[in-house]
Order: sequence, then C-alpha cells, then structure tokens
Amino acid sequence: MFNLKLVSLVGVALFVVGSLYVLSTSRVVVEEKGSFYPEPLSKHQLGRNTWSYLHTMATMFPLEDDETEEEKLVMIDQFLRIFAKIFPCPICGKHFEEMLQRTPPPTKGTRKDLEIWLCERHNEVNKRLGKQIFDCTLETIRASYEQTDGCPIE
Repeated sequence: MFNLKLVSLVGVALFVVGSLYVLSTSRVVVEEKGSFYPEPLSKHQLGRNTWSYLHTMATMFPLEDDETEEEKLVMIDQFLRIFAKIFPCPICGKHFEEMLQRTPPPTKGTRKDLEIWLCERHNEVNKRLGKQIFDCTLETIRASYEQTDGCPIE
C-alpha cells in the first residue's frame, strides 16, 4: 500500500504536466461561460511536457526536515512506477514500465544519481524515436532544468 505523501505526489505531477501544457499552447477552446479548456495533448506535447516535469522534479525535489535523499529516492521510484501505469498514452506508459524494469531508478545514493539516471533514460527513449541525444553531465542537466525564479537548488 502506498503512503499518502506518494498519492499526493502523483496528483501534483499530473497537475503540473497539465499546467505545463496550458502554458505551452495558445490554442484553446472557449466555452460560453468564458472559461477555457486546452485541446487534447498530442503524443509529442505529452512526452515533452512529461520529460520537462520529470527532469525538473529530479533536479529540484525538496527534502522535509526529517527526510534523507535516499528516502526521497525510494518515494520517487514508487512515484515513477505508478506514473507509468496511469500515463495517458498506454503505449508510452508500457514502454516506460519496461524501461523501469530493465533499469530501475536509483533508490540509494543522491539526487545526482537520479538526475543522471533520468537523463540516460530520456536518451534511451530519444534513441528509439530517432531524436536528439543529450549530454548527461550534471552541469548540463542542471543548466537546463534548475529553476532560477525563486526555487534554487539547496
């Protein structure tokens, strides 16, 4: 059974991925009451926004006063396994599950281990799709995903 923190983390992740999409698109459907709903995500948009969120999460995850990085890594491992099962694209979700089985995320070590592991998994997907392969040095990862608007890495 998963703990409440993890279930909340999954909910936040889904909200963030959706929010990233809303911010990244200018095409919206306007309803009579004035509210708006984004058009459905394409597979490309879903993948891009998801990878952006996952890389940012790996680079920026906060630690509570009573947590260690290893405890958070175990939580993130559980989160990724749930995330793969509920991913909106069933084909992508299955591929991600298989990748997690072949090369599990680190549950020992530090944030750096997770950041590099995730970059390598992203490259694995990109290679399969014939897309650009990224430099997985820590400096490059952090330059791409570290937030500079009030949420710096500790």
